[in-house]
Amino acid sequence: MANIWQVTYQWSGTTGGLGYTNLYFEAVAATGAEALGAVNKAHTLFQGMAAYVPNLVQITPFTDVRLIEDTTGDLVNIFTVTGVSSIGGGAVASQYSGASGACIDWLTGVIHGKHLMTGRTFFVPLAALAYENNGTLADQTVTDIALAAEGFRTAAGPAFGVWGRPRKEQVPPNPNKPALTGQFARAIGSRVPDKAVVLRSRRD
Repeated sequence: MANIWQVTYQWSGTTGGLGYTNLYFEAVAATGAEALGAVNKAHTLFQGMAAYVPNLVQITPFTDVRLIEDTTGDLVNIFTVTGVSSIGGGAVASQYSGASGACIDWLTGVIHGKHLMTGRTFFVPLAALAYENNGTLADQTVTDIALAAEGFRTAAGPAFGVWGRPRKEQVPPNPNKPALTGQFARAIGSRVPDKAVVLRSRRD
């Protein structure tokens, strides 16, 4: 059982409505200062990605940071932070695909239920310059995103990780899924697939 921070950044300026990126961090002190540290650490990830994001996009942190108990998902507290700026896209090219971009897989080495816990963060949309002529990500794009991911993961501040959400016991017609306790695990590595991924929900 542990408390974790939920940090949310909002994507605006794209077609299809607002988007949201949720990132989770270990809460040790559970103070306002630690909440701000988590938001600032997340800021470095988006800064590292900005060169590939269309310049009409703004990525803005929520000022309310949720403190959650990981095993149940219960809300423990909400801390309000200030002084963290938005990140504007740095790609001047106007062409982009509204539904596709890149993703980072976060690795943990921890089993949750019957599966190895792996998190995923989507970066959608990306400007046309992020892609090869064959529709995959350019080699330089993959390299830069990978560097941004590891720079963020290993940066000073609250430990970043993956939250395996709790699950209630399933009843017929799905009786084979027992209740599952939530669990937070630190990310121990990351990988960037060399492919364009499709965002199916603006809340991923």
